[in-house]
Amino acid sequence: MRQIDAGGLSFRENRRRNKYYVDKTLLIKDILESDDSGVFLFTRPRRFGKTTNLTMMDAFFNIDYKGNDWFDGLAISRYPEYDGYKNAFPVINLNMKDTKSPDYENFMNALGGAIVDALKKHPYLIDSPILMKDEKILIDALLTGNADRDQLKTSLRKISEILERHHGKKVVILIDEYDTAVSDSFGEESHRPIMDLLGGFIGAAVKNNDSLQMAYITGVMQIAEESLFSDLDNVKVEIVEI
Repeated sequence: MRQIDAGGLSFRENRRRNKYYVDKTLLIKDILESDDSGVFLFTRPRRFGKTTNLTMMDAFFNIDYKGNDWFDGLAISRYPEYDGYKNAFPVINLNMKDTKSPDYENFMNALGGAIVDALKKHPYLIDSPILMKDEKILIDALLTGNADRDQLKTSLRKISEILERHHGKKVVILIDEYDTAVSDSFGEESHRPIMDLLGGFIGAAVKNNDSLQMAYITGVMQIAEESLFSDLDNVKVEIVEI
């Protein structure tokens, strides 16, 4: 008998361990049918499977997992017209759950750490001969924890540009729990500066980025006031409320 996963395993680990999995793979079909080069914001209450869905997207699109059988027998496998998207793109997988901080300086450090974690999933980039001088400076600043505000703001976009140049393919960006620091700093003096930095950081990555194929962003809330996405006319929002 298959065991039910109650521990928040990633999609890949669920499939590798033959755990019981509630098939949500048609979400991939829905997204590709909607816009295969879009920016999607999915907000759900906690424990609603946001991270599992995001790791499913990573498993499907990530070129590093080419040749896997994780989707065999699942609903998306009945639609061969989407096979061309499977494991076809470099993916930046950014987890922001640990950026929780009511303090702006701590948030900057935590954001830098999250970016480094995402960058280290592509270790071949760190000393790559394709890096331009400004890109080497940025990566060194990130790795040493010395990135300033402007470097942090453009870092996700820069990494996507480097990845596209390396692979010759546009990039999928996945951001989990984007709103952690915003909700934690609400009512604090740091709230506005955190909003400004986070808005610039995400905006630089997903707006008019020629290296971007698609972005999928998850959070607990859609930030309406002082909206983080007010300048982004290409974001498609899906909200589940309880």
